[in-house]
Amino acid sequence: MTGGWTRVRRTGWLLAALAVFPWQVAAQSVTGRVVDAESRAGVPSAQVALLVGGEVHTSVETDADGWFTLRAPGSGDFLLRTRALGYAERAADSVRVEPREMLEVEVELARQAIALDPITVTGRREDPRHAPTFEGFLARRAVARPVGGDRVVLSTDHEMAAAMSVRDVMRWFSGIRDCIIYFVEGRPATDWEVTEIPVDFLEGVEFYRDNLTAPLPYRGEFCGRSNVYSVIAVWLKRSSGGWSQRNPDDHIPDIDQAGAGGSHEDFPRWTCLGSFPPPDLRAVSRGGDGTGVPELGRAPVRGGRLPRPPRRAADRGHRAGIPA
Repeated sequence: MTGGWTRVRRTGWLLAALAVFPWQVAAQSVTGRVVDAESRAGVPSAQVALLVGGEVHTSVETDADGWFTLRAPGSGDFLLRTRALGYAERAADSVRVEPREMLEVEVELARQAIALDPITVTGRREDPRHAPTFEGFLARRAVARPVGGDRVVLSTDHEMAAAMSVRDVMRWFSGIRDCIIYFVEGRPATDWEVTEIPVDFLEGVEFYRDNLTAPLPYRGEFCGRSNVYSVIAVWLKRSSGGWSQRNPDDHIPDIDQAGAGGSHEDFPRWTCLGSFPPPDLRAVSRGGDGTGVPELGRAPVRGGRLPRPPRRAADRGHRAGIPA
């Protein structure tokens, strides 16, 4: 449906009026209202232009009620073009303005849905290979080479078949630097937190001979005075849940009776959420033979505070190579 003229009223200007209003002398104009063809309500913000010789001579925007006024350059035939967002575009209407005439019109516009160009939405997903997450570990494994300086080892690989702990797995890696930075579940750790973890509780181990070839989350560390180091990152079995820092407000059982001695303030508040006592728990959970080897068959330790050596500058980087 297209709109059309609904009313055209011509008003001649009397010479007496021209004498009273001298600024209107020879001032022809087109005034009127743009309305919705169905509701008859005024269309605000419609663009109304007066065309002379196919070019826009003057244009205005309708007010809140759809009214507009255009001053014509003189008498003659003109084109009146009306457009509004959400309405069908109509051909320019021909109007004739007589000398000293004010032409009043009403223009109808029919509603029309706006046809837009197709929009393509492209989502960007961060490459998981650069994330310090278990998903990132699996993504790095998918593209890792089976041999070479950098390795991503799964629990089903031969490197773990005859190994007892992370220390044994590390013997398969060549070119390990004197300085090593360790990570557990994507978080920095010390060598004593990592090297004795039993392989039965690992999903995998990552090794990078040089931090410059390691994923971004493993870079930016310092090993003593050096910023060049090897990287060992271990991932615990998903059923174990990993380790996490305890909430200081949580209740923590007293472990002094297990043989650790000292006060609660001597140890950071760590909890093992897994199904095994971490290797450094040997200091507080001794086997029946008194050798200090943890009993792996015992109930999981929850809420215990693991003894931690005093912080030193070289704690995060082990300079003695693979522990003997």
